[in-house]
Amino acid sequence: MNVYLTQTGNHFDVAVSGNVDTQTAPEFINAVEPLRVLKNGSICIDCQRMEYISSTGLRAFVILLKTAKTNNTTLVIKNLVPTVKELFDITGFSHIFSIE
Repeated sequence: MNVYLTQTGNHFDVAVSGNVDTQTAPEFINAVEPLRVLKNGSICIDCQRMEYISSTGLRAFVILLKTAKTNNTTLVIKNLVPTVKELFDITGFSHIFSIE
């Protein structure tokens, strides 16, 4: 798994590739740690190259979402591949996250 952060002002783009699972979720959380203090900004997570997400990976996304909401920051997930989108749908996370 790889996570790339790009900043433009108070907006962050996050590109995730590979698997976000039990082994890599802690790496994801560490990579996005700087975003947990972002206030009144926006975060866009591009999942075009993410191949799989486990329940632990979903939990990592929820942690970031909760922090973002607390800090009045918007979080959008885009470009979910069909297999990952299906996991978001099955778990009901499609209704929790803003997905484009």
